Amino acid sequence: MHTSHASLTARSFSRPGRALLGVAALLVASGCGGGGGQSLISYVCAPACPAGTHCTETGCVLDSSGGPDVGGPADLAMGCVPACSGATPICNPQSLCVACLVDGDCPTGSVCKQSGATTACVPGCNDDPRCGGGPMKCCGAQCIDTSSDASNCGACGMVCVGNNAATSCVASACQSGACDTGWGDCNADPGDGCETNLRVDTKNCGACKSTCAFPNATAGCASACYIEACQFGFDDCNSKPEDGCETKVSADNRNCGACGNACAPPPHATSACINAACVLASCQGLWMDCDANPQNGCETDGNGDNKNCGACGNSCGQGLICKGGGCTCPQCNIPNAASKCVNNVCILDKCNPGFADCDGDPGNGCEVDITSDDKNCGGCAMPCPMNMNVCFQSACTDVPKVSFFNSMPAQTGMTNRGAGDSCGTQIVVGNADVLVRAIAVSNSLNANGNIKFMIWDHGNKSLVYVSNPKAFNAGAGWKQSDPFAFTLVAGKGYDIGGIADQGATWHYDTVTENMGGVRSLSANPNWTNFANPVFGGNAGADCGIQLY
Repeated sequence: MHTSHASLTARSFSRPGRALLGVAALLVASGCGGGGGQSLISYVCAPACPAGTHCTETGCVLDSSGGPDVGGPADLAMGCVPACSGATPICNPQSLCVACLVDGDCPTGSVCKQSGATTACVPGCNDDPRCGGGPMKCCGAQCIDTSSDASNCGACGMVCVGNNAATSCVASACQSGACDTGWGDCNADPGDGCETNLRVDTKNCGACKSTCAFPNATAGCASACYIEACQFGFDDCNSKPEDGCETKVSADNRNCGACGNACAPPPHATSACINAACVLASCQGLWMDCDANPQNGCETDGNGDNKNCGACGNSCGQGLICKGGGCTCPQCNIPNAASKCVNNVCILDKCNPGFADCDGDPGNGCEVDITSDDKNCGGCAMPCPMNMNVCFQSACTDVPKVSFFNSMPAQTGMTNRGAGDSCGTQIVVGNADVLVRAIAVSNSLNANGNIKFMIWDHGNKSLVYVSNPKAFNAGAGWKQSDPFAFTLVAGKGYDIGGIADQGATWHYDTVTENMGGVRSLSANPNWTNFANPVFGGNAGADCGIQLY
């Protein structure tokens, strides 16, 4: 079989029970050896013939010593046409090109899986070696890096659990991360994670070691500290949680039983807050409570009542009268003292409470008020020291003599008010609280009378402080209250003034003042008309006040 053509056309051959083999006849060489010009034709089978066989025109045949074409076609396995390559390099028994036949045919980290009529390498594993070794382990048929996987940390199934915190796996060991919002690791123990609820823990409120505590109160935590309840007998009257329940409402005359509940003193008496209730504390001067009715105060004048002279039920004998709390001759009239009538001669018996005979002259009686005289405070020749220069109720206090606020440095007008009509100034406090220790008002009393000093909350239209009545002689000038303590809250407005039980002429000016952290607003005679006077009458004109 020879030809002068350079190549032969490929032909296909088949035998019963055998797969078809493609054969290509190629001219390999010519003019071999001594130049006989003989052509040599070689055949190429696809796929290539296995070892021990060679390709012929009729297909692969067994090799033999008798020559290349001796023997019939070999009993060969089926083959794939064309040859397998690329992503499917393996010919399976069904003559299909596939990716794999066994797991070893697949890359590390994948296994051979049947997929319809073919197979494919898919991510997964059946054992640790399939994952490549080291920290890569076969966990749940997947290759997992156990050095960094929080669900399989160090070994399959070893889950990193964080108590209210994020967790991570580092170098095959679990580590806690940042705490969840509202939680904290306050015991510095990573074993229990973030164990503290910062939203409700009063010892760790909002942050570790941030303790909630308020004076006279039970503290609560709702991500921030708050007053949960005041202790019995206390209340938060200034609405400032930082100083807790600062007011002892069981014993505070201005806040008796509740914030803002001021004890108004009964007539001729002082009031007191005892066990959160307003009670009559003491009678003024020689006034007495002879009917045991606290509602009408100290109704009996022990200074001049012949049936109750100096004491309830003490009647003066025939021809005697009651003066200064003692039964004496009608002509006896020793100021601020009780007298005796001896042989129709008036003799100073004893000074009225709160007064003393410091000059030794019985003619002018007991001339010194030792309850308010800073040179004779509590007794004759008992001056108050420089740092306690105000005498109040026979004791020295530190109320300054010079005011820090004056709404009327210069008088520009006057207004006449009847008995029981109030007068005052509206003020606004600056950006810091102001402590008031005393109040003074400027007026002219038409007769000897009493003045009560008041503080109104302008926003709430409520009376927040009222003093006991203080006696003043007729005449013009500044009338100062007894010492007390009241805090004006920053940013709030107040109405401050006084009420007299006698007709009075009140002084004012028309200039807005700003001093000592307080500013007066009313530059005209027009005070708060909603104020309910404690002596009766009406609220009215803007009047001069001083604060100490």
